[in-house]
Amino acid sequence: MAGGPVFGGVKTVEITLKGKGGHGAYPEKCIDPIVMASRLVLDLQTIVSREISTLDPAVVTVGSIHGGTRPNIIPDEVKLELSLRYYSAEVLEKMIAAIRRMAAAAARASGMPEDKYPEVNVLPEDTPPVINEPGLAERLKRYTSQILGKEQVVEVKPAMVAEDFGKYGVTPERIPLGLMWLGSTNPELLKELKARGEEPAPLHSPYLIPDYELTIETGIAAMAGNVIGVLSPEK
Repeated sequence: MAGGPVFGGVKTVEITLKGKGGHGAYPEKCIDPIVMASRLVLDLQTIVSREISTLDPAVVTVGSIHGGTRPNIIPDEVKLELSLRYYSAEVLEKMIAAIRRMAAAAARASGMPEDKYPEVNVLPEDTPPVINEPGLAERLKRYTSQILGKEQVVEVKPAMVAEDFGKYGVTPERIPLGLMWLGSTNPELLKELKARGEEPAPLHSPYLIPDYELTIETGIAAMAGNVIGVLSPEK
């Protein structure tokens, strides 16, 4: 457990690329949005590598691409869905601005008129990053070590997965955050996996095998002890 970034924020962007459909045998009479989308997917990868500081974590993932109905038909449009991951609002703004610029450039390079430039829709749903308050994180680390033992508490690197818990930190009250991971793999199984050079299955995997009794007991002990510690006056 550590202060600072823990989980990334998430923003979803939808892009609709418009083309000029027609018969696949006459591509010269069309403006192919699938080719346009292919070019754009590659261009988007340069946002993180060339427009964001190497010291600022960021991710641009094109998670879905839909276009066309038959192999011999050039469609009129292609739709992309993107997942953006970030830690700072400034980085998010840079990514969105770059996406809008690159989408328009892809259409312009393909010969589309300006009134047919792509629609870039930034969905209003937002999962903000989880940023642990350093002082609170240090207290929770101390309390948890007293409850479970120092050897059972380790600091992990920030991850780009998301968690709604971060919304507590952006309310008008600006509640200090202190989030910790809770391991769920049986210690003996974990040793066996490490001996074989393997990792336990990740969250959301159908192969995840949590030791639910030990995990629940440990979580209750840690949470109850932390609540008591936080509510008690500091000595």
